Amino acid sequence: MNKRRRLLVYTGFQVKYIVSVVVLAALTLGALGYLYGSTKAEERQLLGLQGMTGNVAVSADQEKSFEQEMKAQFKQQDKKKVVTLVVASAVLVLLLALVALRMTHRIAGPVYMVSNTLKAMAMGSLKPVRNLRKRDEFTFLTDDLRALREALLKRQERVVDLASNVLDVLGSIEISNEEDRKIVDELASELKTFIRENQVRGEDG
Repeated sequence: MNKRRRLLVYTGFQVKYIVSVVVLAALTLGALGYLYGSTKAEERQLLGLQGMTGNVAVSADQEKSFEQEMKAQFKQQDKKKVVTLVVASAVLVLLLALVALRMTHRIAGPVYMVSNTLKAMAMGSLKPVRNLRKRDEFTFLTDDLRALREALLKRQERVVDLASNVLDVLGSIEISNEEDRKIVDELASELKTFIRENQVRGEDG
């Protein structure tokens, strides 16, 4: 079983894809790190306020009121953090989806074109290979398909020439037997049809 030893087979595409994933991962980690850091900073700030009140003589009611206020602030901050996290996650998921869509679109287009071109060639059509879009991936495939088309056209031309020579030979043969003449005429008719069809395909190419 053959195994690929090279990690980078198509360097340009793979590097762009890896960079896109790394950038999005860095944005995700950065957003989470920012949220975590801001949460810890607010906690330290609230704990500092609590420590300052601990050094001041306050009544039980004032202490209870302060605790309730602190709990309300923590709850409000938690809600903000959850909302921020949800929004940030949604934005990052949307960015990832857009990047994936653009990357797959630039891949799917060439794959679709190559598949259709190969199917057409298998059916005998040798029309010109259309160009890919400027930012599509795997643009080198158009050069490969054009080289394949040229090779098939040359082979087709040789076959047509051979068929024309055979047709000329059949036309020069004098056959007196009616049955033999009929067989030769049928063969000549088939050769003419073959030549005509393949010449049309070559002109379309």
